[in-house]
Amino acid sequence: PEILQVTIRQFKLYHEPDKGLLPSPLAIQGKLLIEETNMIISGAEGSLGNSSFSRLNGQLDWREIPTLQIDQVAAELMLHELYPWLLSYETIKNRLKNVSALEGVLFIDQFTLNGPLREPRRWIFRGEGTVEELRVESSYIPSNLLTKGGGIITNPNQLNLPSPLITLGQLIIEKTHVTISGAEG
Repeated sequence: PEILQVTIRQFKLYHEPDKGLLPSPLAIQGKLLIEETNMIISGAEGSLGNSSFSRLNGQLDWREIPTLQIDQVAAELMLHELYPWLLSYETIKNRLKNVSALEGVLFIDQFTLNGPLREPRRWIFRGEGTVEELRVESSYIPSNLLTKGGGIITNPNQLNLPSPLITLGQLIIEKTHVTISGAEG
């Protein structure tokens, strides 16, 4: 039997937003290898509105159970642009129904992910980075939560915020380590 293999050493993709699929124009360039059972992307970089990413390496395996794997990526994400778009997806909207605003810049230094494409609940991921000028409005807190900056380490079970400067109304919390964890009930 013939085996399909297509190698694109350099590619550029540009997508104009339409019908709510993406909130802003998407531009990607990098290397792409398409084989019979998977697609591998390497050294890709791109932008979505004012957010950007680089060093994207990963693959999509479409054998019996399609699997997504991201080996590495770095990003600079503008939360005020991405948050309203994420809320357009019903599953995410239901989970974040008590968060009315999310703003700031999330810098992802490294991120890995592996799991079945159509089952995000089973994804195994780990990310590290920093956040600047984070502002959260939520019915869970009596006032806006503000941070000037701090690190972020996350996995499916926890969100760690080492040493952020947090302002909650008149309360200022310095030199702390915040860990948010929980299981779905």
